[in-house]
Amino acid sequence: MRVQLYDPVQRVVLSESHLTGLNAFELRGVPNGINELRVVNAQGDIVFTTSVSCPYQNTFTIDLTRGPAQPAAQRPVSIARMQHKIPKKAMKAFQEASKASANHDEAALLANLKTAIAIDPQFFEAANNLGVLYLRQGRVNDAYQMFARATSIDPTDALAESNLAYTLLSMNRFPEAEEAARASIRSDSLSSRARFFLAVSLLEQHKESKEAMFHLKKAGEGFEPARKLLGLLTTAAKQ
Repeated sequence: MRVQLYDPVQRVVLSESHLTGLNAFELRGVPNGINELRVVNAQGDIVFTTSVSCPYQNTFTIDLTRGPAQPAAQRPVSIARMQHKIPKKAMKAFQEASKASANHDEAALLANLKTAIAIDPQFFEAANNLGVLYLRQGRVNDAYQMFARATSIDPTDALAESNLAYTLLSMNRFPEAEEAARASIRSDSLSSRARFFLAVSLLEQHKESKEAMFHLKKAGEGFEPARKLLGLLTTAAKQ
């Protein structure tokens, strides 16, 4: 078995790792942004694939016994995004941004993503990745603008919606965060991040505590922050 990080825009494998004897893996040189995490067998068949967002997901647990995640080709994509043709100059800037990310050149990464967006305001992946970069730089308002743009381009993308939910939580805009998290879950019911963000948004609004606990328990199966929060709430309830 091999684990790959795959760029669906450029259609290239960005990083690859063979499983160790403990069924662990480590991917190096991972760029910022949204890509696909794949598990490939010895015959080269993809047995598992899911979207991931870096650097905000640094540790991944893949449970193949639960069955494969929804294949990328079957995940919802808006018609507008499917029909949109990315201009060559915008794609070139995006490719340069990927190289800059791999080289840890944040200035070039920022410049090229902004160029790609300026050329093509409907470039979904560039908007998402620029939002991730802005979050890393602590520019929450700018990140919100990019994720809002990305979700307007494709409101069916689960990761874009969960990134928007996270950003809105950071801005204390809890009702809107709830809405974005619910949209993410509608597109990907297995998203632990989205369930965690939904639970937090509900708890911050002091409503639907039973639903919040339900989502924390579901998210806790594959998302450490959800397990920790669930443990804290459970301990507090017993005191």
